[in-house]
Amino acid sequence: MMATREKIGLAESRYRDPVTGNLLRLRSMRIADLDQVYALEAMIFKSPWSRQSFEHEVSHNSCSLPWVVADRDRIVAYSIVWLIADEMHIGNLAVDPAYQKRGIASWLLQNIINKAGKAKVRQITLEVRRSNSAAISFYKKFAFKIVGVRKNYYEAEHEDALLMSRESSRLTANLDLEL
Repeated sequence: MMATREKIGLAESRYRDPVTGNLLRLRSMRIADLDQVYALEAMIFKSPWSRQSFEHEVSHNSCSLPWVVADRDRIVAYSIVWLIADEMHIGNLAVDPAYQKRGIASWLLQNIINKAGKAKVRQITLEVRRSNSAAISFYKKFAFKIVGVRKNYYEAEHEDALLMSRESSRLTANLDLEL
């Protein structure tokens, strides 16, 4: 069986930051990125992944598709996506608060959706905090629907997660985003 990373491909993509004019680059995450990725993770999330978790995704998990968005040498966004059989799961997607509201998250998610379509994925799933109305609205703009609840998913905060899904019939929908 072909390795997941080879199956889906890691072709780079570029996006012009509308604020700075810099050309941002989407590429595969590397070990050298982990200090910056973990610093962002710890700043953004209440219950951050460990640095070791990111290292595992980059080095050992053949189902993992770890990507970063770089503004020159600065990591400004990242995602961890798992491709398992004909399903894709977004385990993590984050943008540096200093770079939010610039379309970067939309561009990153559209790239994930495009790669899912190329890999003939049946559905994309993710979990989001029940209290994170901004993220829920964001994913709904990309045709994700709430399909379930994972009780007490965020154990430290005793908070439920909403399970969201986008079916394959929606994966090829053109959302008119510049990629």
